Amino acid sequence: MRVKGFVDLFVRGNADSIGRLCALAGSGGYGALGVIADLEASEFDGIATIPVVDALKPDGTMANIRTSQELLGAGMIYGGRALGGKSELLRNIMAYCSGLGCRLALVPDEEPLTRGALVSEGRASSVSGMKGFPVVAESIGIFRALEMAGEYDIPLHLHGVSTERGLDMVREAKAKGLDVTCSVTSFSLCLTEEDLIKSGWDPYLKTEIPLRSDSDRKALWEGVEDGTVDAITSGHVQISEEDKMVPFPEAPFGFETLPDAALSLLRTRRSEFPYVSEEKLLECLTSGPAGLLGLEHEGDLSRIADGYL
Repeated sequence: MRVKGFVDLFVRGNADSIGRLCALAGSGGYGALGVIADLEASEFDGIATIPVVDALKPDGTMANIRTSQELLGAGMIYGGRALGGKSELLRNIMAYCSGLGCRLALVPDEEPLTRGALVSEGRASSVSGMKGFPVVAESIGIFRALEMAGEYDIPLHLHGVSTERGLDMVREAKAKGLDVTCSVTSFSLCLTEEDLIKSGWDPYLKTEIPLRSDSDRKALWEGVEDGTVDAITSGHVQISEEDKMVPFPEAPFGFETLPDAALSLLRTRRSEFPYVSEEKLLECLTSGPAGLLGLEHEGDLSRIADGYL
């Protein structure tokens, strides 16, 4: 399948909400979505929706991965933070998926260290007194995932890498020739923990991938420039305003970033990171994620940018 426009990954949807998601995405210049839902590849209002198999059931146990993959023809399996932080579960799923020919995507984590965490460990946790996501939890998660992927010969995708150390580990793994790709979220590139602090702990900025330090954000932009980052996702989570109208600790993780995610990134690059080439950024928003979904991207990248700036 050939697609134009921006391409997003790891969007959660269902038969009831997919139309709204596609409408939002389309108004922001997106042409394809990798959707974590039991939906066959199709088009809604001209937006291609590509299935990404969910590795876990709602209760956190292993889903019927092989049947879902065969029925949907999906080329990627997603487990999120729930899979990336648990050694035994990850090992079982990698053993099961060995030979399927799918890329396994997860959020690197060490669950015992992040259980109950609400913000990034560092300035945000110190100022607020809330439990933080430590950098070392991401590093441990990346190390474990890389080791197991090598053992079971599984193509690996690390989603939501948010720290300088984590990105360095991915860079080192790629240099060794390991079959690993990674993605970062749009808000990790546009915001930092200082924005969260200045907001007075706005529940809309409570994100599962925590907002990190400015030095981490700069490192992620450098990863875009040198090719370590393969894709940038919107990180869009469909949440009602009512769900967010509670104190920060009680609010659910995530916020709606569509339709403006790609536009925010293009503007942030031009205003704050002009040394990062626009072409590299656009590759992470178009051909990079398209390739991970098994799609062929077509279109003039310069025209895509000009159309939204």
